[in-house]
Amino acid sequence: FQVIWIILGRREEKTGRSSNRWAWGILGFLLVAGIGWFVAGAVSDAEGLLTPKSSRIREMDNLEKIMLNRAGVDFLSDLDTLPQEEIAAISFKICVLRDTPSETNITRLLRAKGIPYEVNRFDRIDKATEAYVEGKCEAIAASKSILASERSTLEKPASHLIVHVKESPIVWNVPVFEGLNIAGGSRLRPEFTALLIGLTLFYGASLAEIVRAGILSVGKGQSEAARALGLNESQRLRLVVLPQALKVIIPPLIGVYLSLMKDTSLGIAIGFPDMYMVSFTTMNQSGRALQLMILMMLVYLTISLVFSLILNWYNERTKLVER
Repeated sequence: FQVIWIILGRREEKTGRSSNRWAWGILGFLLVAGIGWFVAGAVSDAEGLLTPKSSRIREMDNLEKIMLNRAGVDFLSDLDTLPQEEIAAISFKICVLRDTPSETNITRLLRAKGIPYEVNRFDRIDKATEAYVEGKCEAIAASKSILASERSTLEKPASHLIVHVKESPIVWNVPVFEGLNIAGGSRLRPEFTALLIGLTLFYGASLAEIVRAGILSVGKGQSEAARALGLNESQRLRLVVLPQALKVIIPPLIGVYLSLMKDTSLGIAIGFPDMYMVSFTTMNQSGRALQLMILMMLVYLTISLVFSLILNWYNERTKLVER
């Protein structure tokens, strides 16, 4: 914040024009804070592996010895000499939540150690726990807080351990082909994709019409005068047309952005779990309808007021001062 403040202050002294030091300083502070939070979360000590005590896994390094004993070889490199069916039979079977950082982290570590593994992916942690109890996997990879909660639901929690898993720094989660499926990368849910495309097309068309109307509201004489002064098309648009068009564009733009924010709740019609759907589910389970309705109204009110304040502030700055 201080560095941005000093740099923009010197720029103001040289140019004699305001540089919006407060706005840029706050934006820089929020950006640095966001990057710091992201990096800290990426290297935090929060990942674990839930395994039975009988597995003799006390740390990740024990996996190498266990796999060597299963395969009856002296080195992991010797696994390449075994038939594929035998490797599949001795592979380390883990349950993970689909497309989570835990999945990326544990598979990267196992791949780096050369340990053969088989991943069972689930959309819900309770399904992964059921598979673990039924013996379909030897361990569950997830955050330690989730594993601690799931271990408490087991019949004998004391007979299961949460083994620390070293977290990798920030890495690219590159999608790869595994059989007939694709593992890794990011995934767009069909509900979110439908909501995104629908709102983008609808409000994109509305915004395009608002901008078009604002530009057409500027008289042709203004553009002709700009060309007569020798301004190119970029300078004409930036210095002459847009400053006058913004006073027509911004007011309806405020209403469009507020409607866009509120219309995200339409996702409930296609099964997208937005705030309203989650609140409705919580309402049915807790029976606290009044408190949740008040909370939803406060959230929408807060977001609307913040949007209105920011856009109205910008609208005041773009108004032309008539003499």
